[in-house]
Amino acid sequence: MAKGISSWLLSLSGDREQSLLGKERFIIFMITSIALIVINIVSVFTQPLEAAARISAIVEVVVAALLVGMYFWGKIHLRAALTTLLIVAQLQNVVEIFTYAHHYSAGLDQYFITDFLTSILLVMTALVTYLRYSPTVLAALSLFSYTYVLLNVESALLSNLFVIYLFILVAVILYDSIATRTTLLIDEEKVNLTEEFTAFMKATGISRDDIKGYSSLSRNFGASTEQAREILMSMKPWAQHNLVSSVDAMLREEMSDRTFLKKVFPGFTETQISIAQLIIQGKRQTEICLRLGKSESNISAQRSNMRSKLELRPEDNLHEALISIVRAQRGDIKK
Repeated sequence: MAKGISSWLLSLSGDREQSLLGKERFIIFMITSIALIVINIVSVFTQPLEAAARISAIVEVVVAALLVGMYFWGKIHLRAALTTLLIVAQLQNVVEIFTYAHHYSAGLDQYFITDFLTSILLVMTALVTYLRYSPTVLAALSLFSYTYVLLNVESALLSNLFVIYLFILVAVILYDSIATRTTLLIDEEKVNLTEEFTAFMKATGISRDDIKGYSSLSRNFGASTEQAREILMSMKPWAQHNLVSSVDAMLREEMSDRTFLKKVFPGFTETQISIAQLIIQGKRQTEICLRLGKSESNISAQRSNMRSKLELRPEDNLHEALISIVRAQRGDIKK
């Protein structure tokens, strides 16, 4: 049921919140707003509240409704809306506690305890949604109200609970300081990464869609030809060319490994192995001559000798034959 409610609430946000933290904040913001509106409306119409408490409850209902409306109208960010909501709720709690303190009787202890628990709940809500500094502000308001009660009300129960209450608030404040420092470091690191990422895209000319394409290809090991084509087509033409060229060069280099070629072509001489390497890599006759320091007639003779050893027909292409044999041998080894 909880999952269903969360899904329904998220559907209301549309695409406003993309991050997991944003979605969590939105769910808590909506649940808290609805709960405060319902509870305060019920209190106003069913409980004999003092004028100050009644006014503060009505104000809280109005503020909560306005914040929800302003968020959906795009007039306020979620973080600011949730922070404002929690502070207003805490202030309303303080007003209610002050009202009880001025009209104290022994039967009001349970109302004090309920308000103090509500106060701690608001502080914890600010903590779990990572609202920077808000837990400390809320805890300070709560501590102020409890201290005021102790100074103006003689209650053994409230006095005994104060130590536990103080311990919880101090722990919250310490945790908030640690969380705030950690959040600042994370934000700083995020800014640095964003700047580096932006600089990288600007320097290379790669777009986010191109990066998504590379990422999809790297993850989708069993992609079909159609899937691979769809991913490639989402990239810019030059990005497609660079990716295909890089993969082709890598495969050619892998296939032209000298040690492996010696096993595949045991009848080739050292010079012929070198020529086979360069042919597989797609080098032309002129470049092979320059690389090996041989004349064209020498390389031609070596190629003719290689064709004889492979028993190729005159119409067979030496380059295609070498690659076909290497691929077949690699397939046998992998099996």
